[in-house]
Amino acid sequence: MAIQELSRSSSGIPQFHFDECVDTAIINLLAGHPVMIIGAPATGKSTAARVVAKKMNWHFNMQQPIGQDQCDIRGLPNRKGEYTEFFPMDTFFPKEPTLLCLDEILQARPKLQLAYMQPINERNLGGRKIADHLYFVGTGNRKEDKCSVESSPKHLQNRFFWMELLADNDSWLAWGHKAGIDSRILACAANHEDFIHGFDVNNPSPAYCTPRTLEYLSNARDLMGERGASVKLEKLAMGWIGQSAALKLMAHIEYADQCKSPEEIFADPESVDCEKPGPVFAMVHSCISNIVRDERISQ
Repeated sequence: MAIQELSRSSSGIPQFHFDECVDTAIINLLAGHPVMIIGAPATGKSTAARVVAKKMNWHFNMQQPIGQDQCDIRGLPNRKGEYTEFFPMDTFFPKEPTLLCLDEILQARPKLQLAYMQPINERNLGGRKIADHLYFVGTGNRKEDKCSVESSPKHLQNRFFWMELLADNDSWLAWGHKAGIDSRILACAANHEDFIHGFDVNNPSPAYCTPRTLEYLSNARDLMGERGASVKLEKLAMGWIGQSAALKLMAHIEYADQCKSPEEIFADPESVDCEKPGPVFAMVHSCISNIVRDERISQ
């Protein structure tokens, strides 16, 4: 089994589902080692870093190296007699335990990536020791995703524990219920295992279905009743997740609109039609969402 698990990765990097990714990252960070999480666009890499910080009760600080200058890392220069000294930014000297997420660091220029070598490897900047309770997590896309990933220096690569995050339905559905994602979106994802895997490098459409865009769609859908009287849900869906995924979602919404409420189902279970999978998924996830919502309210 162990050999089969190792052979699944074509890149030579171990692959993890969401919960396993979070737990493995924590182990390495506590051991004093930085972590690099790669994966297809919008699979939840930065979300995984946030969950690590939340789980450990650490402050979360996200930086985007692609838009930084070396002074943002080394600090600002100041002339001191015949010499120049640098005053590092307070980013590297937090007063409380902090996870520093270097978001999409693999898109940054190699020289900028190298500038992070000193704080990550030497734990020192400008002669000042950086905080022991500062933890580093980098995120990035894979080269095959064609997302402008730069080649990282090999000796920098060797400083990180590398992991590839997989987008899997079970982890995302569990997270979605806790996060309050629309139950009809969750039902559609449950019925179509490939629903959240909409990224295709050859797809000309800029809108495609991913865990990120489904979350954004759900957030926008929540405001429709309040401010969007003229907004059409099908166009809202297409703008976020693309035409193909939107068609699947709208079909599930039709199922959901015909479903009985959880109260009606509990009162008369025999009246439920269990022959078609679409309505069943819609009913199940509607019930789960109501249970999770009630638990949040009671807490």
